[in-house]
Amino acid sequence: MPKESFELIILIKHGLYPEFIKLAKDAQSTTWLMNAKPLDVKVIHYYGIPGGKFIRFLDALHEKCRWHSRISHYVVRFLMQLVSLPFLRIIPSVTTANQLGATDQEIQCNVIDTIFTLRWKQLAIYNHVLNRYQFKYLYDTNASSYLDLKNLVAQLKLFSNTPFYAGNIPSKGFISGANRFFDKQAVTLVVKNRNQWNPALIEDVAVGKLMKSLNVEMTELGSMSLTSEAEVSRLTDIDLLENFHFRTKSYCGAIRNDARIMKLIHERYQKLRGLDKS
Repeated sequence: MPKESFELIILIKHGLYPEFIKLAKDAQSTTWLMNAKPLDVKVIHYYGIPGGKFIRFLDALHEKCRWHSRISHYVVRFLMQLVSLPFLRIIPSVTTANQLGATDQEIQCNVIDTIFTLRWKQLAIYNHVLNRYQFKYLYDTNASSYLDLKNLVAQLKLFSNTPFYAGNIPSKGFISGANRFFDKQAVTLVVKNRNQWNPALIEDVAVGKLMKSLNVEMTELGSMSLTSEAEVSRLTDIDLLENFHFRTKSYCGAIRNDARIMKLIHERYQKLRGLDKS
């Protein structure tokens, strides 16, 4: 059976925990995901298996120890490398799901969803896409990102080198996992060389180190981070025309306000392009 073919596959990572489910339903699904997509662009939502309270406690403890001090950081790294050594080449299976009620395809990766196990969730979805589809580019993002598809697709015409690994660079040596392009060759390299993907490092940092070890160069692309409604109001039309990725991380007290930020960005684009129906 021939594989479905796409110019671009957009992967949106989620966690099946209440705050993230609410974000998926209230933010992206009511804004940019409502826009018409080109026929050669496919969107896939993916997530792991939610852990119980004890698993979430361990995950939080792991992160607390990771950042508590330099000594605890390296102790945690050593222990994680030791524990994960027998599992480096394992790729979890996936199943079709509908936990978010999204209009686009949903895939559940059969691995417990934690920060530590994100590496295996990524491997599961990358392997699934490689086996199931023919594609030129893959784009990784998350539930707190607003995308302008018109500007994003326009970027593809500017890409030429292969293997291709691109996005915004928050720190030296890696591309942000919330705004990351691969071409098919680069994704294939990641999966084939997964034993070199260090599970003790933060996922996007580890991918950056893996790419460097494989002599794959980074291509820097733009991104904007928005943390308040005031920052959205200060966006110029030029900002909107020149960017395709907006990372939202906003709080109203202790409550995430990302949905409101995304809706405001969406309203700006609708007005800019004459699509505002109000």
